Amino acid sequence: MRPFILLLVGLVLAGAIAVTGRYADVPPSYEQGRAARERSQREARARLVAGPMAAMERNDPAAASRLFEADLAKARDKGGRAAAELLDAYGDALRDRDMNGDRTGAAIPYLKRAVEAYRAVAPGSPELALALCGYGFGLYDLDETHPPPEAMAALHEALQIRERTLGRRNADTAMLYIYIGRLEGLPALTRGDPKRIEAAAAMIRTGIALLPGAPNSEPYQSPESRMELAKLYALNGDTPRAFAAAREYGVDHAKDPYRDRLEQVALVFEEAGDKATGGRFRREFALPDPPKPPDPNAPQDAPPTIKNAGRLGPWPF
Repeated sequence: MRPFILLLVGLVLAGAIAVTGRYADVPPSYEQGRAARERSQREARARLVAGPMAAMERNDPAAASRLFEADLAKARDKGGRAAAELLDAYGDALRDRDMNGDRTGAAIPYLKRAVEAYRAVAPGSPELALALCGYGFGLYDLDETHPPPEAMAALHEALQIRERTLGRRNADTAMLYIYIGRLEGLPALTRGDPKRIEAAAAMIRTGIALLPGAPNSEPYQSPESRMELAKLYALNGDTPRAFAAAREYGVDHAKDPYRDRLEQVALVFEEAGDKATGGRFRREFALPDPPKPPDPNAPQDAPPTIKNAGRLGPWPF
């Protein structure tokens, strides 16, 4: 889910910058302020690990490790949460690097150490929940069809912490229900068991029900989550429920700009070889025709297209 959301965040940030420049005397909106804060936080975290990451970009992991451990020793001398924050920032940076290249799993040891560090200095905190999410989703990155039990355990623990600290009227809590349901609904984990499928669907439905009451929710989250519910049923071969969940999406988001996300459900059928059901799904929900296969006779040096960039990528775990 990730390239699409990164693109969306980029558009939000660009919009915030453009609006601020044009109406400099108008007080910034809450959305603009949040975008600026998030950008500032990302930049600060990047600065924390700039030295080790520069060594990684030079393909010198040994130097990167030496630089990081030296920085970590200084952070431990500072005390407080400094070491945990540094471990988390480095794990995140390595994970981002992996997502754009070979998935080596280099981030996992640091993400795990970040969890252990937060357990020591901030047990039960929202920061620990965030570190647990980073670790759980980092493990998922390495096997997106069959995440290991350690990934699911970390995410469930994070959910318990968020319910206790942030409460249910919070988009981070709601979306974690949906992320967990999405992963637990993978066919490798449900193994065709109707009870497992419905338990995963119930997690997504809980998140969907919580989002409207969350003041910090984003417009794309509700339609995205309903699409995930329909996709869960499609992946598990339950065509009637997949169509029913998509119709629920249509009722609530008939004119939503994110409506074309339902194409992911059609693609599940089509990629499984069921072109007829995929076509019926596209017709019912007024989706575009499936993408044409590449022309083998096309010039090999043809410029790449970004028409569908990010539309089918994983979520921002």
